[in-house]
Amino acid sequence: MIDVFGDPFDGKGYRRLANFVFFPSVDSTNAVARGLIDHSLVEEVELEPTVIAAAMQSEGRGRRDRSWRSPAGGVYATFVFRVPAGARLPHLPLAAGVWVSEALASAAGVESRLKWPNDVLAGDRKVAGILTEAKTRGDETHAAIGIGVNVCGAAQDFGEGATSAEAVASGAPSLSRVFAEICRACDRYLAAPEDARVVERWLERSRHEADAEIRVSPPEGGAPVVGRFAGLTEDGFLRLRVGGSEVVVTSGEVGSW
Repeated sequence: MIDVFGDPFDGKGYRRLANFVFFPSVDSTNAVARGLIDHSLVEEVELEPTVIAAAMQSEGRGRRDRSWRSPAGGVYATFVFRVPAGARLPHLPLAAGVWVSEALASAAGVESRLKWPNDVLAGDRKVAGILTEAKTRGDETHAAIGIGVNVCGAAQDFGEGATSAEAVASGAPSLSRVFAEICRACDRYLAAPEDARVVERWLERSRHEADAEIRVSPPEGGAPVVGRFAGLTEDGFLRLRVGGSEVVVTSGEVGSW
């Protein structure tokens, strides 16, 4: 039993998640996760599925190396595991978005929608973000799924364009309950990824309506791609209708180091 976000946390009863590590403050939970993965590969030791969580981060970051404000009042956690057979690597950011959206609904009464590839929105403001990284060696791939959820506090505490669960809920949500719900969702996924219906469940919570205009900026710069939302591919990539053709956008794929 450890103290997590002010409440006792029992790590027993999980089928796949084996280790839980909590920091009152850390530079970045993803940075710790990358170090664990590198160590396991160098030392050739098995890295069991691990959750690294923190009450605050001093150097939190999101996609494209953007800073992610991480004050007290948020849930900051990285889920580290060897990608299991039956899982598709590009599904991981989408799966994590579903975990967070469902956790906010059940633990905080907050209805949220998913913006491709990895933002969770309450209304038009970001309530959570996801950064997924992976490293492959031989036939093994290890993933680090970083999740930042703005739970308690005023919307402005989390930066421009952000909001918090507390700001849109009827009362102050429980940090520890939001965290536990996300852990349970990840554990269920790792136990049976082939049954997770990731793309289908993501589309059920998508903020993109059929045929709505979407503008996607390439990660390497250049002109944005503008088209009409046509769904996702089986791998979870974005399908856009541009003129009379369909374009598949893959810029939401998992990064590496």
